[in-house]
Amino acid sequence: MKLAENVIRELKSIGANKYPLYEKILKHSFDINSPIFAKDKFSRAYRELANDGEWFANQMVANACLEGYGAQQIWKFSNKLDNEEYAKKVRQHALDESRHSTMFISMLHLTFPGLDIDSETSSKIDKMQPRFTKQNHPEIKKVNHSDRLFEI
Repeated sequence: MKLAENVIRELKSIGANKYPLYEKILKHSFDINSPIFAKDKFSRAYRELANDGEWFANQMVANACLEGYGAQQIWKFSNKLDNEEYAKKVRQHALDESRHSTMFISMLHLTFPGLDIDSETSSKIDKMQPRFTKQNHPEIKKVNHSDRLFEI
């Protein structure tokens, strides 16, 4: 699959650690179930839509919102896990999602320098970015055993 090979090539180009098993899994998963965004039809449609600056800017804001919401939900989920090793990894994923949220807004400003956003909209955009860090994040507060969704 071309997309999997592109990802692997990019990882190598930045000097990322080599994980041969990850490469095999990535190639295999894309061979079995190719993501829709890897298909030519999708990329043509996306390219056409992305030529509309307003649409593209709205997509960046929407993605920031989704990543921020995801970060918050993933953190809550981590408090429901019994296995602390897994919970730490899930919390790291929440930190990553939070960072992605902020990255989308940074990309918005880089792509559209001087973008005039009214203060109310700017405030809403600011609130949807949780900005979790290893030092600044929601409480690690384990849920009562009876309230947990499931155990791992």
